[in-house]
Amino acid sequence: MSFSWEKYEKRNQKFVDAITVTKTGSIGLPKHFYNLHKINQFKYITLFFDKSQKALGIKFSNDDSEKKSSFKINPSEHGYGANIIARSFFKTYNLDTLLYYGKYPYEIDESNAEIGNLYVIKLKEKNQEENVYETEEIPADPSVKQDVAVG
Repeated sequence: MSFSWEKYEKRNQKFVDAITVTKTGSIGLPKHFYNLHKINQFKYITLFFDKSQKALGIKFSNDDSEKKSSFKINPSEHGYGANIIARSFFKTYNLDTLLYYGKYPYEIDESNAEIGNLYVIKLKEKNQEENVYETEEIPADPSVKQDVAVG
């Protein structure tokens, strides 16, 4: 019997097929998403926003004529995907990225022929409790004898 072996070399790699929003106002395209959708073929993104659904639409482009209204795609020097600095977008729509950061599943909207394909994420506000780290008192182990002061 003959085998055609392929060495597995992707140990500890993440396979995140999502779009991220960072606390600092950037949009992240993880390595897996970046490679899967061949983002290296594009230079820019144009952003769209649906206020009623808090949906962010991303259109990938090479159109230099839309450079003024687009954001540059910044590929990672180490091959970890790309990011887009979009602080002005989040500020324009009064979106506090400390409330909306995280990984988002996306869908592709092909419904508007004039715009073209949009990668859409629906922003979800985090609960304030999720953004606050509290120290929790850990109950004592009942099997360990505790020193008790008698007054």
